[in-house]
Amino acid sequence: MSELFFVSYFVLWGLVLVGAAAIIQLFKRTAQPMRGETIRKDILAESERGIPAGQVFPKSELASINKGIMPLQGSAADTVLLITSVACQACEGIYTHIPAFLRKNPGLKLALLIDGAEEEIRDKLGRFELDVPVYAIQPYDFAELSITVFPFGYYLRNDGTVAAKGVVSAPEHLELLMKHKDRAWKAAG
Repeated sequence: MSELFFVSYFVLWGLVLVGAAAIIQLFKRTAQPMRGETIRKDILAESERGIPAGQVFPKSELASINKGIMPLQGSAADTVLLITSVACQACEGIYTHIPAFLRKNPGLKLALLIDGAEEEIRDKLGRFELDVPVYAIQPYDFAELSITVFPFGYYLRNDGTVAAKGVVSAPEHLELLMKHKDRAWKAAG
């Protein structure tokens, strides 16, 4: 009886190990892109969403809660709009990189459009020591601005046309936004 027990015990453990190996292989296979599909690190996520490139942004100016009126059309500089929410944890990752981005791109304007109550927005401004124009948006603005995901960025030419767009949650994404505006401009011209 004890020999039968030991044999069945080893067979059972053998089956467990084979099953575990099969599951690991399955996870490895599903984590890889499908055959012929590549993961593009040079494309902003969700860049197909939002206002189409080449169209004029629906607002010609923004009345910020901290810096007055900011024109988006007919200004001397291009503008980056970062659309975030006070409730968005992923959005907080980009706030700390804004000063360095502006130092690297001194001829560029940047504004934050933040979903939330003005008091919460001012709290975020203070917490992250942000010195950029901030516009408070509400859920009724989402449709007009074609916002379906946070944090989202638009690169606007000085005439107010959308040159590039996509999810912007890291400094690399800000750089991709800059690259894409150049690509979109060359493709259109």
